[in-house]
Amino acid sequence: MTIATGTQATIDLREAEERRPVWEKTITFAIVTADTAGTISLPIDGVLRKIIYARPDTSNNDLTSTLTIADNGDNEIFTTSSGLAENATSVFDVNEPLLGTCDVTITLNEAAGASSTFTVTLRGV
Repeated sequence: MTIATGTQATIDLREAEERRPVWEKTITFAIVTADTAGTISLPIDGVLRKIIYARPDTSNNDLTSTLTIADNGDNEIFTTSSGLAENATSVFDVNEPLLGTCDVTITLNEAAGASSTFTVTLRGV
């Protein structure tokens, strides 16, 4: 069992334009064959409004996953139902104020079986 580390790209328009106080963080989990989870800690200062979770088509046809977000106190503030199928995108509307470092984790029900890229996009104000 191995665990992938996520990478992130951030778009933060709060300082650039006063009329558009929005931010977006795109997290990419590069899952390899033996991975069963992926995690990243990232700073979030604002209100989380939308979560987009894209899952690829993998060679493991029984693969399902769960997405969890924990705040800086390790309180679980969001989790998907277990068993989200592969080859799909899910969109969740939330309203969660966050401050500090948050952990974003994906957990697979079994090893991925092939290299795959899972993407989580967080949007907020």
